[in-house]
Amino acid sequence: LMTSPVHVVELSKPIFQGGKFIRRLRLRVPTEADLREAQEFDGTVGERGLYHLARLCNVSPRALVKASDDDLEALQAAYERVA
Repeated sequence: LMTSPVHVVELSKPIFQGGKFIRRLRLRVPTEADLREAQEFDGTVGERGLYHLARLCNVSPRALVKASDDDLEALQAAYERVA
């Protein structure tokens, strides 16, 4: 059984979720279900993108929105490599 590849993004500033600080995010390759769910998300394009990235990193959008702009850009760049 093969597992989906992931890309690890080291955060310049940790984010907080579930009572702990997260210093790196593991971004997995999106599935068709992920893409469909992101399309159905009711929000702005920016909110939809944040929701989608959060889902692929297994963190909440509330936690991910607290990441720095540089970290979000790195995450977006990693997404473009794995998607």
